[in-house]
Amino acid sequence: MTMLRASARSVRSGRPVMPAGMLLCALACAAPHGARAGNGGAELTAITPRQAVLKCARYETVTVDIAVEGGIDNPYDPDEVSIDAIVTAPSGRELVVPAFYWEGFERALVSGEEQLTPTGESGWRARFTPEEAGDYTFSLRASGAAGTAEWTGGRISVAERKAPGYLRVCGTNNRYFALDDGTPFFAIGHNVCWPNAACTYDYEEYLATMEAARENYTRLWLGPGWSPFSIQHQAPPDATLTRFDQHAAWRLDYVLDLAERHGISVMLCIESFNYLRRTDPYPDWPNTPYRADAGGPIAEPGEFFANAEARKRFKARLRYLVARYAHSTHVLSWEFWNEVDLCEGYTSAAVAAWHREMATYLRALDPYDHLITTSYASTNGDPGVDGLAELDYAQSHYYGGADLVDLMGHHAKKHDTYDRPHMFGEFGADAYAGWLQDDTKGYDLHEGIWASTMSGDCGCAALWWWDNYIRPKNLYYHFTALARFLEGAPFADSGFGPLDLAGAGGDALRVLGLGNSSCAYVWVRNAEAGWRRIVADKQAPAPTTARALRLPGLAAGRYVVEHFDTWTGEVTRTETREAGAAGLEITIPPVEIDAAVRVRRAG
Repeated sequence: MTMLRASARSVRSGRPVMPAGMLLCALACAAPHGARAGNGGAELTAITPRQAVLKCARYETVTVDIAVEGGIDNPYDPDEVSIDAIVTAPSGRELVVPAFYWEGFERALVSGEEQLTPTGESGWRARFTPEEAGDYTFSLRASGAAGTAEWTGGRISVAERKAPGYLRVCGTNNRYFALDDGTPFFAIGHNVCWPNAACTYDYEEYLATMEAARENYTRLWLGPGWSPFSIQHQAPPDATLTRFDQHAAWRLDYVLDLAERHGISVMLCIESFNYLRRTDPYPDWPNTPYRADAGGPIAEPGEFFANAEARKRFKARLRYLVARYAHSTHVLSWEFWNEVDLCEGYTSAAVAAWHREMATYLRALDPYDHLITTSYASTNGDPGVDGLAELDYAQSHYYGGADLVDLMGHHAKKHDTYDRPHMFGEFGADAYAGWLQDDTKGYDLHEGIWASTMSGDCGCAALWWWDNYIRPKNLYYHFTALARFLEGAPFADSGFGPLDLAGAGGDALRVLGLGNSSCAYVWVRNAEAGWRRIVADKQAPAPTTARALRLPGLAAGRYVVEHFDTWTGEVTRTETREAGAAGLEITIPPVEIDAAVRVRRAG
């Protein structure tokens, strides 16, 4: 069972504390700007778009700014006011696009710390990303205790544009993801869940470096409250359970825009177990706005999942997140919880019922049908939740272990168990940052991303330690090598998946592979070259001897065989081989650590 991993800079005497830079960043977020979103205390009387005729291209976001006449005390409470744009597509499909209240900021970097200054701009807006080309119409609707109002007559002209669209579970091979245009998407990346003091400036460096390394995925934490991206936290009198933090919302806007520019898709983790934990590991119960003594509805952490008011407030948060961020084609998924099983008072039945209710609500609310998931500290997860039809893919978290090959291969079988994609949302050598300083070449990172990929996961395992391991040791080249090897892999092909290579390497090699009847992608690792043996035990593996390896399942014919250096992504040798009734035989040269072979039909 794993726990919340604090940055290495934040681990002191075995207990995590918030890194100083992140504390400064969070404090700058703590007091949202003004709460009123109307013109005083009068009842809401009218809503109109500031521009009724708009133009954009397919999969390009258009923003409808909305003028609101009358008063709204709390723009974050759907019971007081819900404003929606009702959009009708050329096909006749009707979409309800929730609107949101926003405030503007300007940023500056002062002595290495980000500072946000309000611009004085604020208002209501709806963001819409069209999936069809043609002529749309839209209307506006407001309802709630503050009053009701409607407006009709809007038009959006959408030009045709080739664009990949949103991420889905692949319709032809549900082991993997694909984009709306059918382009396969294999997630290559790592966690970058929060910044240091430079906040959005940190992400400019992170995401640019990740793009250059051919990464296409990361994960952000939107909670608990100390996250600079948390819109719901305890900082009375303005930031409370029912009033959201505009500084945090602005930062998330900025980072998602950066992610889109750099081609990085983002898993948005909405909450972490810390808010519902009073004892180690890493409790943050004293700061949760759900506590009764902070004005919230629950007296004990275990009450959260069944409490009606707590569920209502979480849904209000979901509505705001969807309204402000669901337009982005680079939101890979909504992740309800980080390691939900570490919440105090966890019971499978209550948590499963909560996930079913929230996923159903979120699915109905999100016009773009983003993927939905959740995660567990226990690598085995909870079948009562992981198997819910309302969730789109399963995750595992894992820390430690002497050899990742068997472990990751075993949990990749969750695809078969739950009939959906699986990935390792977190992994690392140790839950307390052990061995990071000794692993200067990234053996743990290397083994994890290759073992998970070649076991049939929908993305490479996402390493946790970003600011004290990957970034300072400049280990990004591991992702580049993996991406080069996977070029052209037919992830959308219905027959593409793990190959049965059990025992193919004898005692000397661990062998994993992906393929179908016309190709094979094979990874071999020296059986003595596990990351722990090299890094922790400091034992150098002896190179293996050359060995023949037979690949079954390939159709008869001629194949090009490319031998890869898995640390550089370079092809070291190319040969042509003939497959017969018994498959294709290749020769694996001596292996010190690991190697890979790509086999594809000639011509």
